[in-house]
Amino acid sequence: MVKKYERVPNFKRRQLIKYIYEQNMTIVRAAQLAEVYYPTAKAINKVYIAEQRTDKKIQRASRGAKALYRRHAELELEKQAFFQE
Repeated sequence: MVKKYERVPNFKRRQLIKYIYEQNMTIVRAAQLAEVYYPTAKAINKVYIAEQRTDKKIQRASRGAKALYRRHAELELEKQAFFQE
């Protein structure tokens, strides 16, 4: 039986990375606490190592570059505030 794909919200991604790097947990334990499948947790960690990015990439929309830039800036501020807690 194959597990159905489940999107991981950005707050869970950040939480997972926080568990792994700030609380020195294993990926297995961090995935359990963040309620994320282990293979997904490994992929999120791999992206974090390669790109220092925790959030899902924003898909381009037809709203235009200004709206995307504004939204990206908001997410960056949100991310900085989260990691300063």
